[in-house]
Amino acid sequence: MIPESPNSPLQDPLLVVGCQRSGTTLLRTILNVHSKLTVGYECDFFISLVGTYGQSQDIRAHLDRFLDDLMAVNRFEFWEITREEIRAVFETHHAPVGYSEAIRLICETYLRKHKPTASSYGIKNPNSIEQLQLYWELFPQGRVIHIIRDPRAVLASEKKKITKRDGKFNSSLTAIRVAHRWNKAMRAQEKFDSDSRLFALRYHDLISDMESSLQKLCTGLRLPFDPQMLDYYKGADTPEKEMWPVSYTHLTLPT
Repeated sequence: MIPESPNSPLQDPLLVVGCQRSGTTLLRTILNVHSKLTVGYECDFFISLVGTYGQSQDIRAHLDRFLDDLMAVNRFEFWEITREEIRAVFETHHAPVGYSEAIRLICETYLRKHKPTASSYGIKNPNSIEQLQLYWELFPQGRVIHIIRDPRAVLASEKKKITKRDGKFNSSLTAIRVAHRWNKAMRAQEKFDSDSRLFALRYHDLISDMESSLQKLCTGLRLPFDPQMLDYYKGADTPEKEMWPVSYTHLTLPT
């Protein structure tokens, strides 16, 4: 049974983005420890479904089909909310449920189930750095955090992942792929660089001075700083197969 949420009206979700292997999983885990914030695990459902349902006036008119499509989106299972739980939240909403409102209600369902004491919610989807115009068309008051990592470190992280998974590494092809991803992310950053809704966070700053970086970020997000975020690794809920090595975390965190 999902508890009733005291938080209203529904708000626009925070979005965590960045080039792959730039630290979006780490950042999502840190933010999710904040007592007033919950950020759903990486999933692109709000992008995947917009082509089919973006113009819908009231998704409740075809709710079963919408829920079928939602549950089929890759990685949505990590959110650990059922179609019945989502349906219950949709059916208690009195106004028509357009597409933007549907995404807010899904996030609200996640909040009610996993952290009902929170007042804000978010979505992690790295590749949405290339979809910021669409995101702000859907959520005009939404905030975006773009975590930026040195491309050499991104390449090293990609090499480590590929070597661990496949046991081999093609340096030329991987370097080209990483450079392509990183450049696309930076072009998107430059396009919206003056937008006050976009926060650029350097991975190096987060690692080398975590407390100061998070204090500034919380100020920008209009959230109180929560010291629990500094101890994020003690209660991380990130799926194990996506978790960074604990030894690596301990080596790179400031003492």
